[in-house]
Amino acid sequence: MACERTGGRCVLIVDDDDIVRMLLEDVCREHGWNAVSAATRDDAVLAAGLQEVHLILLDFNLAGTDALTLIPELRMVCPRTPIVVVTGHIPEELRAGVERAGAASILGKPCSVSQIRALLDRYRGISAGKMVPA
Repeated sequence: MACERTGGRCVLIVDDDDIVRMLLEDVCREHGWNAVSAATRDDAVLAAGLQEVHLILLDFNLAGTDALTLIPELRMVCPRTPIVVVTGHIPEELRAGVERAGAASILGKPCSVSQIRALLDRYRGISAGKMVPA
């Protein structure tokens, strides 16, 4: 569950779909990021608290919870790490709620490898202690 100790950037991928999680991990690693993943709320909070995480990719809908519930919990253990919510569809009223909860931005599914790489490039120079605006 831990990011490799290479001194590189660490991304936490939270998604309950094994295939999506593995694909995101592969893209992140191929693009020079260390990746750690979690399939559940509990594993996500634990992983975020065990290491320095520079970016969190969070699926909106997880089994038993959603981003609106999980973002505040993640903020307790990594208060300034940028969180990007990844979702297939989010109504406008929920989009505002996700942003109020503390997400830096939202990435729509399906997303291309180039979109993920651009997102990773955007956050590459940000330290775990600083958030960037959406």
